[in-house]
Amino acid sequence: MKILVGIVSVFFAATLSAQALAQVSSTDDNTDPRITAYKDHNNPEYIAERLRLEGKCDEAVPIFRELVAAQYGYHETQFHFAACLFTLAKAARDPQKVQALNTEGAEWIVRGANDNIPKAQAVAVTLYLDGIGVAADPVEAAKWAYVFHENGSR
Repeated sequence: MKILVGIVSVFFAATLSAQALAQVSSTDDNTDPRITAYKDHNNPEYIAERLRLEGKCDEAVPIFRELVAAQYGYHETQFHFAACLFTLAKAARDPQKVQALNTEGAEWIVRGANDNIPKAQAVAVTLYLDGIGVAADPVEAAKWAYVFHENGSR
């Protein structure tokens, strides 16, 4: 029985490793493997995500803003938009600009958390614990931690 469990474990690990290597070694026009799911390179969502991954959130935010205003795309778009807003807030020098960017980013994270997006729920915990873009509220943070833990899709 131990031998059978060992063989199944090795097979399972090898299968996962092969899949991971296939994703990492994907060459789809030298694009980042995290965004190769976007097939149309003229897609604004693809362009914004590519810019975000290249660290060009200042260029990506206007595109993301148009996409979310038009209610285009999936919750991932909203989540990545919020990530860019937080990145820009870290680089901003003006305290009012920092607060505005953090508040807008937190609004999109909470919206995603309410839409049952696990990554947004996890980030909401941190936002409420640290008071980033929202008032610090350990009870609200605990609520999101519980909701995230119970989320079956994570």
